[in-house]
Amino acid sequence: MGRLDFEEITKGSEDKEAKWFAYRDPEGYWKKAARVVRKGVLKPYHNKTGAFQMLQSLIAYAIGVVFFKLDGIIPFAHAIWHVFVILGTAIQFRAVNNSLI
Repeated sequence: MGRLDFEEITKGSEDKEAKWFAYRDPEGYWKKAARVVRKGVLKPYHNKTGAFQMLQSLIAYAIGVVFFKLDGIIPFAHAIWHVFVILGTAIQFRAVNNSLI
């Protein structure tokens, strides 16, 4: 699989003069990411367990954010937030350790 460069990713862009500006547009980032994924850059990643564990860590972080926002409303909400951050970090560490290392 070859290296993708800027010209290959932006192939088919209507405005040739404003290619440099595409990366400053937030919607442009998503378009470029979709093109990279479509070209098969992420296909070699076959380990579904690691991806599932990364999703679990994301869920732990998201639940933690809820408690962070409720700080001062729920007693010990900040401490509960720390527990979810530690849980998410541990799950993410395990996913990276098992999948990549």
